[in-house]
Amino acid sequence: MVVSAAASPTLRPRLACWLAAGLAGVAVLLVLSLATAQFQSSLDSDYLLAHIFAHSLGDAAHPISGWNYSSATFWFPDYVLYLPLAWLCGNSGLSYPLYAVANILLMGFTMAWSLAAAGVSREKAAVAAFFGLDLVLLSQSLSNHALWLWKLGLPAYHGGNVVNGFALMALGLGAARAGRWARIPSVAVVVLMFLALASNGLFLVHWLAPLLLALAAAAWSAKELRPVAWGLAWRAALAGILVLALRLALAKAEVFSFFSLVQVTPTPALIGSCLTRFVRQLWSAGMLADYWLFWLLGATGLAAAVCGLCSKGESDAVKRVALLAGSLSLLFAVVAPIVMNYWIDPSCTRYLVNWLLVPMWLLTLRVCSGPAPSRWLPHLAVATGLAGALYAAPQIDADQLKFPHPAEAQPLNDFCRRHDFKEGLCGYWLGHRLTIEWGFAGPQLGEIGDQAFPYLWCNNTYDYFPASPNDRGLARPAPQFIILNDLDPNRVMGFLNTKALRVAHVGAYAVAVLTPEQSQQAGELITHQALAALAGRRATWLQSQLPPVTK
Repeated sequence: MVVSAAASPTLRPRLACWLAAGLAGVAVLLVLSLATAQFQSSLDSDYLLAHIFAHSLGDAAHPISGWNYSSATFWFPDYVLYLPLAWLCGNSGLSYPLYAVANILLMGFTMAWSLAAAGVSREKAAVAAFFGLDLVLLSQSLSNHALWLWKLGLPAYHGGNVVNGFALMALGLGAARAGRWARIPSVAVVVLMFLALASNGLFLVHWLAPLLLALAAAAWSAKELRPVAWGLAWRAALAGILVLALRLALAKAEVFSFFSLVQVTPTPALIGSCLTRFVRQLWSAGMLADYWLFWLLGATGLAAAVCGLCSKGESDAVKRVALLAGSLSLLFAVVAPIVMNYWIDPSCTRYLVNWLLVPMWLLTLRVCSGPAPSRWLPHLAVATGLAGALYAAPQIDADQLKFPHPAEAQPLNDFCRRHDFKEGLCGYWLGHRLTIEWGFAGPQLGEIGDQAFPYLWCNNTYDYFPASPNDRGLARPAPQFIILNDLDPNRVMGFLNTKALRVAHVGAYAVAVLTPEQSQQAGELITHQALAALAGRRATWLQSQLPPVTK
């Protein structure tokens, strides 16, 4: 049975096409303007993860099977988009703004697709989606908003999950509109859910669970939606089984290491503590004031959705599913990191990236359901496009779209070169960043932490073992220095079983120059921990690549 949307006057197709294309072009300018302001100024090891992974793929001496993932792999669409760009752009850094452009344009496309599936005419959906996207991107002009907004455009930082989510909405709502799962959408939704679930657990929280619950609630009273709700449920179960099979196959093959999605068992005490931390940061740490527009949009989107769900005039069952699913997406995004004890500090707004676009999607769904937008939407779209272009174009600076090589990082590299240092250790937050700032031309850096030596997180375990000078296998680690910034020196001395470190201050960096004994202790500890982490065939292979221990 087909669930039809109420007919309403629409835009002329040619006009809509030109308007959507123009707004998409303005979105490109706004993204490049955002990248100009944020790319170089906000670099850290998390932001640079995608490029480090891309570089590791091309490293023949260190197999990628030793890579340590966090709780998300970001395979799709993040790495599918980023890896070709990294190959094309090399180590220039242009791959990041280009990825941001591609990813955010995909968001606009999938937003339009899902709006059309929910019942908005295709012409209005295309224009309204990019109009809303441009409005959100224009918020970069407000104080502090650009930092959160930039997270949408970063690879391996949950922005790709928004693309997957709107695509799921489009397929699910399209099936609900048709009253059944056709063959191509049926296969497509299984593939999408498999790739998305294998890439990011937030897909379940932000998109799949809300849509499943919304369809189940609607199917309770609308019997024609029951085949669609049940069909999505068993296809989701199939996708989950495929993800489990993939993980088991990778474990059997000993390829990759994965951090547990559930870090600690949720208890009332932990949840209460995390909730208190979230509320305190919302008010006293400035999160509410810094990102006031995004919270206001979220509240407005939720209010619009609730009004639509409570309105007796909204008889379209599919639109009601969309409104409920979008509302649950926003609510679950806030609840999940608190329940799972993931919320640490304001940087955890990366778990709330759906709050940047779902509210606008809900507002568009409500407003564009009637005939009025066909009259005023073209005029507003043109005005917004002109404002966006006039704002963004002067802001774009090509030099700011490349990896930086700051002057403060060079003295440290020069210091290492003078002392012939080839290997060093540092905290996680410095490792990837200094490697990039040195253009992969400095000493090899391995990450350590106050609680872990080495720190096996978002890096390749094999990278702690330098390539042998004679190109035969790998050498045993023998770090010559440790950058102490962000590390507890007492913990470092405990790992090295020493009572003192010889520290040199090089610019902004405190560098502990290791004695031969300290270097040997560090190398032995790294080797022991790496072999224990790899275990099995990977550990055997690593041992076969290392020279014999000399006494």
